[in-house]
Parts: sequence; structure tokens; C-alpha cells
Amino acid sequence: MPTQGPLDPPPLQSNGHASTAGPNAAVYKAVALNCLAPSAGSTHSAKRVGRGPGSKYGKTSGKGHKGHKARSGSHQPYALFEGGAKPLARKLPKRGIWVPKMFRDEYNLLPLQRVVNYVRLGRLDPSSPIDAHALLASGAISHTVRKSGVYLVQDAPLFEPLDFQLRLEVARADDLAVGTVEAVGGTVALAEFRRNAFARERRALREAARRGAEAGAASA
Repeated sequence: MPTQGPLDPPPLQSNGHASTAGPNAAVYKAVALNCLAPSAGSTHSAKRVGRGPGSKYGKTSGKGHKGHKARSGSHQPYALFEGGAKPLARKLPKRGIWVPKMFRDEYNLLPLQRVVNYVRLGRLDPSSPIDAHALLASGAISHTVRKSGVYLVQDAPLFEPLDFQLRLEVARADDLAVGTVEAVGGTVALAEFRRNAFARERRALREAARRGAEAGAASA
């Protein structure tokens, strides 16, 4: 029978486990999957409570009679707890309106691909500046302009290369969209959007259009 080397695994038993015989059996037994176990002393059985007075942890399970510390959950009160008294934050009067939504930015997302498509369809004129008024009139943005203005974005390459110049006026634009427009000689002007001024300009444009229509009808 050949001699077992220092790195040779021990022979297997009929059940597939490593044999306990041989000089290397102890080493391979320690790392065999069927021999894995937690370290000694690292685990312990859970305390059995509520199983009668003989264990000293029956009935109330070692928590005593009622009270805050006998309840489930954390025993530490929250930071503004005042022992059952009305908290100071509830006693002070409230003034003003505080809605987090009032202070966050809200943009109309405008994909550059949509602008290119509208120009090729003739709904936008690339020879004139394309601002929020032009975008709203063409339908590139729907219904109304949000309080923070128009955000020009580009999250993928254009379907076809841009072969004409654009002059865009928006409130915000990402770097990829700006680079695509400027690569062919176009410009992207960033300006703070003032919602009230924009609304006044829209009303003035609608009033001018209405008067023009009335004058045309009267002359006809």
C-alpha cells in the first residue's frame, strides 16, 4: 500500500465523508463542509422565560409589573418626550405655511432630440431664438412652464447627426446637450426663469393675438 504524503487527502468512507484514519485526517476534518461549526462559546441557547416560577423568569418574564420598561420595544424615549406632558413644539403657536414642495426646483424636461424633431417638422424655427414662449407655442413642452423653467437634457446620442445651428434659451442644461449644440456652432444661453414675468409676457402675447384677429375680422 503506498505511503500517504503530507498533502494527500485522507481516503473517503462509504458515506462520502473523510476518513478519520491517516496522518492528515485531522487537518481535512477541520475544513470539511460536514465539520463546520460555530466557534466554541460564540453561541448560547436563548433564555426561556414565561415557563413557571421555578426558573425565576416565569409570569412577568423578568420584567416586573407593568410600567414603561415592561413593554415591548425600546425603553429609551424619543428626544422630545417630556414624561407625558404636552411637548413644547405642540404648545408653541404656528405661523406661516411650510410646505417642502414650495422650495424645491421643478423643471420642464426638454430632450434635445425633441427639439431637433420639431425643427425638422417645421414647428420650431432654428433661425430665431428658441425660448420658453416658442417651446410652449410649438407644443414641445405641454400646457404650462413649471416654476423653475425649462431643463434641456440629452441622455442618449441623437438618432441623426445635428446638421443645423440652434439658439436655445433655457434655465438649465446638462453638459452633453450643450456640447452637442455647440459642436455645430449653436448656442445654449442659461438665464434664471422668472415665472411672473413670463406669465405677463404670455398674457401680452395672447392679447396682441386677440386684437389682431379682431382687427382682421373687422376689416373683412
